[in-house]
Amino acid sequence: MQFNSAEYVLFLPLVFLAFHLIPVRGRWALLLAASYFFYMCWRPEYALLLAFSTLVDYWAGLRMGGQATRAARRPYLLVSLLANLLLLASFKYLGFFCTCLAGALGGFDLAVDCTFYDIVLPIGISFYTLQSLSYVVDVYRGDREPERHLGFFALYVSYFPQLVAGPIERSTTLLPRLHRETAFDAVRVASGLRLILLGFIKKTILADRLGDYVNLVYRDPDAVSAGSLVLATYCFAFQIYCDFSGYTDIAIGSSRTLGYELMDNFRRPYFARGLREFWRRWHISLSTWFRDYLYIPLGGNRRGPLRIRMNLLVTFLLSGLWHGAGAGFVIWGALHGAFVLAGDGLRRLLGAATQGPVRGLPGRLADAARGLVTFHLVCFAWIFFRSPDLDHALAVLAGIASAGAGGGREVLFPGAFDLLVIGVFLPVVELVEWCRHGAGWRWEQVPGVLRWVLGLAALVSVFIFGVHGSNLEFIYFQF
Repeated sequence: MQFNSAEYVLFLPLVFLAFHLIPVRGRWALLLAASYFFYMCWRPEYALLLAFSTLVDYWAGLRMGGQATRAARRPYLLVSLLANLLLLASFKYLGFFCTCLAGALGGFDLAVDCTFYDIVLPIGISFYTLQSLSYVVDVYRGDREPERHLGFFALYVSYFPQLVAGPIERSTTLLPRLHRETAFDAVRVASGLRLILLGFIKKTILADRLGDYVNLVYRDPDAVSAGSLVLATYCFAFQIYCDFSGYTDIAIGSSRTLGYELMDNFRRPYFARGLREFWRRWHISLSTWFRDYLYIPLGGNRRGPLRIRMNLLVTFLLSGLWHGAGAGFVIWGALHGAFVLAGDGLRRLLGAATQGPVRGLPGRLADAARGLVTFHLVCFAWIFFRSPDLDHALAVLAGIASAGAGGGREVLFPGAFDLLVIGVFLPVVELVEWCRHGAGWRWEQVPGVLRWVLGLAALVSVFIFGVHGSNLEFIYFQF
């Protein structure tokens, strides 16, 4: 069941009504049943993997809770890590490594048959694995006591608004919220519905419309012009932002209607003035997860300049590999790591004048220049992320590099209407995001009648201008 489906439009109100009508003590069971039903709508058998991960980590947490020292807790941490990471590797990476092995052995005339490994990746496995592992690590570190109620822990792992593509929540925040009693709050529910509507606008009006053009151009990069490849790369940058942040808005909004807040995952990332700042604004729940559970345990900033650089590169490489089993994702992660290190080196070379906002016009121009460079570095890396394989990405780069040679055909947008819709709604969405995260402006400041008019106009726009279809999945579902 996808957020942008008629089934979800029916599912969420039914869960909402039942949640607020039944006694408080039974709400966790309702949400747990709804979450497993939501997940099983894709492939029922994969709910067994979700349950397995839940039971292993619940057991590991309980066992660690009875130990006084980290040394005594460590075996249970290792069991959890081994079980979860082997599960993730088996479904997500075994086929990739088998293919790499076959390619390597092919040079020695040795054949390896990888056709035996042809299974569908369990949806959301990368997300709920990290969320469940973070709980185990929190208990191991002593940051929280183990959760003794299996039902609440299972709900924490499987909570349907953020089960499939995040945000990746922490046990120290989401579990206490799930235990807390919530009462119906009309203001909160209205806020959640507005956020859901914003997510639908991002997904159906912008992301899917931009995706049509990106797919058309990237399908055969050798046959299209350099200008079309550049335009499609820019379009993909906004497609993936609108698609993923749209999913997050729907997730946060859905949870908010039930009384549970989820963390922000995006804060206008394309206005970042450096790659470090970009990762403080883009997929925040993942970047902070890797910071807290990988980068800092590796030594973080505490082990000298060379070790700091190595820790950062390893973190970005594994972040790229987390997104998918392919060379393109690894290169994408490596590029971001290299860009961050290059930016750090440049700041040290040029001094403090390049850091932070500077008063006056020259400072604003410098900020704008840094933002423009950052955006184009991110777009360059997106080429490897979007391309299905490394050869495809290299073909895109070769096509862009051939600008002026006159090769390839120009690919225009499917129609002037689509271009007009994007030109209207993209600035509107950015204005809303600026009001939410930049201006400190509140929706409640708008007069009541105007709020209703704007809300109704947004809802009608989704039906009129949205691209609707059963095959329009969210991009991050594949991870």
